[in-house]
Amino acid sequence: MNMINISKKISFIFIILCFLSVAFFDGNDYIEPIELMYDVASIEEANEIAKTYHMTLKEFSDYGFAIFETDKKQDIVELESLGFSVNGTLETLENPWQTNVINDPFYSDQYAIPMMEVNHAWAIEEGSPDYLIAIIDTGIDTDHPEFIGRISELSYNPVTEEVGISAVEDDQGHGTSVAGVIGANKNNNQGIAGIVQNSKLLVIKTNSLDNPSTSDDESETYSDANLVKAIRYATLHGADVINMSLGGPGYNNTVQNAINDAHDAGVIVVASSGNSGNDTLQYPASYQNVISVGAVEEDMGITSYSTFNSFVDLSAPGSLIVVTDLDGEYAWASGTSFAAPQVTGSIALMQSYLPELTDNQVIDRLYLTAMDRGEVGEDDYYGWGIINVYQAMLLDPILVTFETYGTTIIEPIEIPKDETFTVNPPTKVGHVFDGWYLDEAYTMFFDMGVDTLNEDTTLYAKFSPRTYIVSFISDGSQVEDIPVLYGETFEVPIPTKEGHSFEGWFYDETFETPYYVKPVTQGFTLYAKFIRTAFIVNFYIDDVLDDYAYVNNGQPIDLYTPIGDNDFIGWYLEPTFITPFEGGNATEDLDLYARFDDGRFVITYYDSDQTSVYLTQYVKEGLNAITPEGPEKPSSPSFDFIFIGWSQDDQNITSDLSIYPIYEATYNNRSITILPSLDTIGLNQSWEDPGILVEDELLSYEVVGSVDHTTLGRYEITYQIYLDDEMIDEMTRYVYVVEPRVIITLNPDVTTLYEGDTYIDQGAFSNVGEVMSRGNVDTNVRGTYVITYAVIYNEQTYEKNKYVYVLRAPRVNPEETEYIIPEKKEWMI
Repeated sequence: MNMINISKKISFIFIILCFLSVAFFDGNDYIEPIELMYDVASIEEANEIAKTYHMTLKEFSDYGFAIFETDKKQDIVELESLGFSVNGTLETLENPWQTNVINDPFYSDQYAIPMMEVNHAWAIEEGSPDYLIAIIDTGIDTDHPEFIGRISELSYNPVTEEVGISAVEDDQGHGTSVAGVIGANKNNNQGIAGIVQNSKLLVIKTNSLDNPSTSDDESETYSDANLVKAIRYATLHGADVINMSLGGPGYNNTVQNAINDAHDAGVIVVASSGNSGNDTLQYPASYQNVISVGAVEEDMGITSYSTFNSFVDLSAPGSLIVVTDLDGEYAWASGTSFAAPQVTGSIALMQSYLPELTDNQVIDRLYLTAMDRGEVGEDDYYGWGIINVYQAMLLDPILVTFETYGTTIIEPIEIPKDETFTVNPPTKVGHVFDGWYLDEAYTMFFDMGVDTLNEDTTLYAKFSPRTYIVSFISDGSQVEDIPVLYGETFEVPIPTKEGHSFEGWFYDETFETPYYVKPVTQGFTLYAKFIRTAFIVNFYIDDVLDDYAYVNNGQPIDLYTPIGDNDFIGWYLEPTFITPFEGGNATEDLDLYARFDDGRFVITYYDSDQTSVYLTQYVKEGLNAITPEGPEKPSSPSFDFIFIGWSQDDQNITSDLSIYPIYEATYNNRSITILPSLDTIGLNQSWEDPGILVEDELLSYEVVGSVDHTTLGRYEITYQIYLDDEMIDEMTRYVYVVEPRVIITLNPDVTTLYEGDTYIDQGAFSNVGEVMSRGNVDTNVRGTYVITYAVIYNEQTYEKNKYVYVLRAPRVNPEETEYIIPEKKEWMI
């Protein structure tokens, strides 16, 4: 098509939505006051909020919110945490429309009509007069011949709060162009043909009024507040679909709430994805429950300016679209602003033809029949593809249900006949998904994504149990790993170990958690526990093993008399012959050493701990031992030790001797600390002695003295330090009992109530005297109440106040709403 046609006198207009940067406000940075929005139920609640947070109430809307103006010194971040949202503004570019007059019909230039097969759809449906289309924009040229008889008398201007056709006269042109794409009258020898006929257009002119005292044109801006009013008005007045060819960055929770309510009321909401040419989220397209629409060229390629992200649902023609203009004229226009109304008109056409379908069924069919472009399936540029309303209207889908046998629930889906489709596979604990089958006997495999269906079908999920490995660790006979299917049990192996009895398998190496036979649900390792049933006793002569014997646990050990050059004296537990073994029962492995009478005595010198052997000498009768140097003894926290000699004479030996070192101890009190405590208490105030901290295990202490907290005075507490039975040191603490400071303590209480609540005073207590109270709370009257608690002590009165607040009862709101301060944004046409 030659788009430059002088005879048609069509002006080229390329509209790019400009999305301005977000302006965040910090309480210390902004100068001018800011408008904030908050959901309220009544003007009384709005006034109460304004009073509470020291703000000016600028507007209360019957649509359930209020607008407040802040003091310029208030902290916006703090107000955000309380649920307020900035009333953002949305701005348009300077009006780009040219005044070239178009007098000829331009249906042949509407390439979008055949691309979406709207012309074929008209053969079965043109639109229902009972269907209502809401267009939230800059209004409409009310005298344009393309809209004769189509504009609803309920059209609305939320800025001026006026209702009627005269209230929505378009002075910008954008709304007129959007309305023409949706519903311009066809077959009237006038310009273009809109997608849907007969249906009424509920025009909602939402742009702001211009302030002549400023250099800016405020009529090119929108506010979030007016957008909320527009959405809620459309919902309350029976709109079936809402078109918003607007966009900008920044999220507003109050707007999202209005969209959610529209969705719940059965209204489909459509918005242009944006003209940023990048993946920045634009709103309202990126709100939940909104169909986001991108724009394509005449060759079905995505436009360079179309915003792309995961929220894009569909795409439609948006470049060089012939549109209606002001003053009954026509123009070319480009932008996602003109792709969104293609989808809105298609939805109106489809719902007029198939009114019995739910909104979700309509949307699903649009997605199913969209012309797939870009990556296979849904993508960030085209969404599900380019809309094809005719195929959506003709679609005779089949219903596929899924039997997953109590595992992952997969909802039934509608799909076109003889087309491939996919669903996420179900999962089952302990099993592997083996695929879908057409029968419960699993004889006919269905290859998802490859095979197709031509009738309603139930697919059956097949699962196979996973195989898990059970491992065994034994220090007796080795046990091989066992593979076990999920849910099955296995035969428990019995390992063996010489001299031991097998006590069972355990999940842990410390044998704390025993294993009992039960179905396997995962892989695991078991540990064999053995108990000794026999112990080995080794008999040594001159450090050489002479014999050994296995003795059952608890049984007596049989001793024998070995043969040697000298008389046998007996068996000992050490090779140095310190501890004789007198016999007994076997409870552990044992090494015994034979001692013969070779005429020598054993002289054993012990180490500084008085237990370990320091040195052993063998000395013949009448001879002297070689006296060793004394072992060093480590210092303790309170003592340093110096070796001064041995406990016995080691000369002229006549018997076995055990000799211990003797030390001189030097004491210091560096390891002893008086623990902190109150040194002054009030009369009758209890006092507990925390004592002292003694780090040295060699020392102990006793406490002498006490504190009589009922009698004024100074008290002395003495700590006497003992080494064994000898007192070697003492420390003293002084405690003073004085007249008390009167303290009145309020019991925990609910001090903020609503009108009509019941209040029970929880009272107060004092460290001295009886507490008396005065004052009361009337929960039927809002206000601040004071309850005073008093104590008389030593003829002096002490008082403490408690404040109780009675507030207006809150409105009942069954839905919990999270409020988020949005980015300030500019919405542009």
